Amino acid sequence: MSVIRIQKTNNYTVMSNYHFREKDMSLKAKGLLSLMLSLPEDWDYSVDGLVKLSKDGKDSVISAIAELEQFGYLVRSQAKGQDGKFAGYDYDVYEQPYTEKPFTENPSTVKPMTENPKQLNTKPLNTESDINITNKKLNINVQIEQEFEEVWKIYPRKEDKKKAFMAYKTARKKAGFDEIKKGVETYSNHIKACNTDKCYIKLGATYFNGECWVNNYEHGAPKEELIKGKYTRAQVEEFAKQLNISYEKALECC
Repeated sequence: MSVIRIQKTNNYTVMSNYHFREKDMSLKAKGLLSLMLSLPEDWDYSVDGLVKLSKDGKDSVISAIAELEQFGYLVRSQAKGQDGKFAGYDYDVYEQPYTEKPFTENPSTVKPMTENPKQLNTKPLNTESDINITNKKLNINVQIEQEFEEVWKIYPRKEDKKKAFMAYKTARKKAGFDEIKKGVETYSNHIKACNTDKCYIKLGATYFNGECWVNNYEHGAPKEELIKGKYTRAQVEEFAKQLNISYEKALECC
């Protein structure tokens, strides 16, 4: 196979071939990085804008961005608005994988890409109204993900996270973040105070689908049912520990 080259006098881009040597990186990710490095440094980026520059859909572009982030060619950081609240993400794109000590004094080879660009270029590829609506939906989805991660850290039973997240998204249409988070904190404290067995703790999806954040769990812990009418669970566990036997054996001795 022969390679026919053109005379490089204009309309070409000089870039590192470092990413082309990544054997484990997909051709799609390599192509997207090459495209981003070929655009002017003052270019305003957006996911939708990159979609318009190829026939790939949004999911394909987003997956390529995620792959570049995984390999270190793209670093994502939270952006804040003038009110100090979360306002999407900024992206820094690198010709070589990013490290804590960048390989050059100015590692960013292109202008940071944000999810809220003013416009893609001087000839908008979509109406301003459509772009604003898309960006608004994207920001809302990112915000919901951020909220859920914060709530999930304090939820007492961390199983079936994916189902719990889907249920949380539905729950957020019914109540605000602060209300749900407060309810989860109260429920978690209740579980700890009652020393509730794991099998009796609600799964996240069950909790959010059942709107359990409105339940009042602030009352004192319910009276513990005595084992054989005499011993608490803690007493049986202590008995088993002293005799160095299993909990089940200790129950038989009670």
